[in-house]
Amino acid sequence: MGSVPKFPLFISVTNDEEEALASWRETAIPIVMSAILVSLFIIAAAALLIREAVRQQKLADQLGAAHNRYQHTIESVMDAIIAVDEQQNIIIFNPSAERMFGLKAEDVIGESLLVLLPERFRGAHHLHVQKFKKTDGVSRTMGPQLGIVGLRSDGTEFPIESTISQTVINGKKQLTAVLRDVTERRQAETELREMNLQLRGLSKALENIREQERTRIARELHDDLGQQLTGLKLELAWLSTRVKDGHIPRVDRITEMKQQLDAAIASVRRISTELRPIILDDLGFEEAVKWLVSEFTKRTHIPVSLDLKAEVCVSNTHLATALFRIVQESLTNIARHAEASQVNVILEKDAENLVLTIVDDGNGLPPELQLGGFGLVSMRERANALGAKFSIGNRKPKGVTIRVEFSLDLPIFTEANA
Repeated sequence: MGSVPKFPLFISVTNDEEEALASWRETAIPIVMSAILVSLFIIAAAALLIREAVRQQKLADQLGAAHNRYQHTIESVMDAIIAVDEQQNIIIFNPSAERMFGLKAEDVIGESLLVLLPERFRGAHHLHVQKFKKTDGVSRTMGPQLGIVGLRSDGTEFPIESTISQTVINGKKQLTAVLRDVTERRQAETELREMNLQLRGLSKALENIREQERTRIARELHDDLGQQLTGLKLELAWLSTRVKDGHIPRVDRITEMKQQLDAAIASVRRISTELRPIILDDLGFEEAVKWLVSEFTKRTHIPVSLDLKAEVCVSNTHLATALFRIVQESLTNIARHAEASQVNVILEKDAENLVLTIVDDGNGLPPELQLGGFGLVSMRERANALGAKFSIGNRKPKGVTIRVEFSLDLPIFTEANA
């Protein structure tokens, strides 16, 4: 309430608080509720965004871990792994592939797969891969029947076995090949086939030799020993008749009978020795080899130097027989082919091995025997049967060296020392 000077009028102003607040409430409450709802929405949205971000981070971590595992697997696998796109351009080239082809991944990524193949195989391989892409197959083995050949960085070629698979990534096909270098396996297969052929030939040759030996022994028993015994039988019949008639037999006839008997005994010993020297069983490996060398020198006039300082290690019967037969076969080959003027036979031992070496200064190994004559195969099989390493090669400037190496850990030595 107030007054206005010189003016007979009173002015009065009043404020109804409840009415004013009521009007404010009508305006403020919707605003506040809207703000609260907006805040709650923002909080909920933020919570959802945080949850989604956490989920995305977790997925990213899992994806990174999966990628690391995938990359580790690709890098650590022993086989070469190469992946190509639809145009057959290389997109994956693992370390094993680098080692196999002698190329770096950064040098071949993006290049055509055909750079890894010899030119004469590229067309056929490209058509084969294109045909596979049109099929619904997931994987296929590309083995020896396809004759897959790889090309190293140095230009050498090598056989490959491969398994190829395809998948779709981002709507595009990706082909992945797992490659294996089978050079060593193919060589082993070839050597095995050659060895089987040699063994079949050796078996046939041994059978022929056995029949020849039987024929020779039968002939010697009939022609040599048989005649001597028949003559001795006739002499004994004459002697018996003389004794019955009371006549004194002549001394010279009895001496002839004794000589015939000595000759028969010598024939039996010779035939027996040719089959297996008795001296090998009675006096051992060293004396048997000395006798063998002496007989060899008598026949061929080729001097042989013996150095058997490790003879004490040859206490096993099978070992002594194998070494004796190897020396015997070696000397036989030298007499037939070498035209040598000197032969050295050495048996020595080091900390780990017993080594027999036979060296001559002859013409070297003939070409027809370099792939393995029956005599060489026989010696090799005798050595292998006892676990030894057998090798033979030409010397420089001339001659041949045969080496048979026995590990001292083999049972033929450990059992003897037990």
